[in-house]
Amino acid sequence: MFEQTILKDYPKVAWVHGIVVFTNADLTLELHSPSVPVVRLQDLPRTILDARSPVPIPAPALTKIGLALLGMKEG
Repeated sequence: MFEQTILKDYPKVAWVHGIVVFTNADLTLELHSPSVPVVRLQDLPRTILDARSPVPIPAPALTKIGLALLGMKEG
């Protein structure tokens, strides 16, 4: 349901940014030119906040996306 409403209300917001997240804090990573950001769980919020969309996303769309990610209903 979320996908239908957000894309209907904001059709130009269909933007996907891949991130690989490792949740095991004891894991040792050796990365060689990854094609997407690879982060530990504790670095995920900063990685998301630092990401830049190639398409400006209106504040109401960001609110809808945030609520959907939290599993909440709008309103």
